[in-house]
Amino acid sequence: MKEFLVYAPEVIQIFSIFAPAVLGLAYTKAQRDWLQKRDNFQCQFPIKWTKEGYTPCGRTEPLEEHHIKPQRWSKDVLRLPEKKIDTPENGLTLCAPHHHVIHPDISLAKANYHKDKLSFQQCFQQRNTQIEQYKRGEVKRPKKYWNTTWDRVLSRIAKGRTRRMDTPFPEKG
Repeated sequence: MKEFLVYAPEVIQIFSIFAPAVLGLAYTKAQRDWLQKRDNFQCQFPIKWTKEGYTPCGRTEPLEEHHIKPQRWSKDVLRLPEKKIDTPENGLTLCAPHHHVIHPDISLAKANYHKDKLSFQQCFQQRNTQIEQYKRGEVKRPKKYWNTTWDRVLSRIAKGRTRRMDTPFPEKG
């Protein structure tokens, strides 16, 4: 049985206001379509890794586009320009459950949502506060809010899959 994560409409609205990256809104629709085609319209989270390659999760829904280096972090902490953030090498198609493995704060907000309707808002506000404190010089480096364990592996997968594509990545409108 597949696990489907269903969000109430107000949660989607909160996502779009506080965390556009969660919905893949930094990539255009054409770019998201390209990424999903590149990733065979399935989750690419590695469930097995060998010398010959990896076995992806393979779930086909619900799918989300994951920024391996998160957008806000890349922009405000690493100071990368948008053209270096919204690239095919920095994106990978994941199912919602595996996307939550990478972003455990989202998983916690989802678990708390029914008893605290502000859980998502608080989650994203906490991320924003950390980065704003860094920008003001109050902290040397903000705490990473995602599970960095997978960064190198997911980056390797995205780069390998991108090299095999025969169509160019769409430019932003």
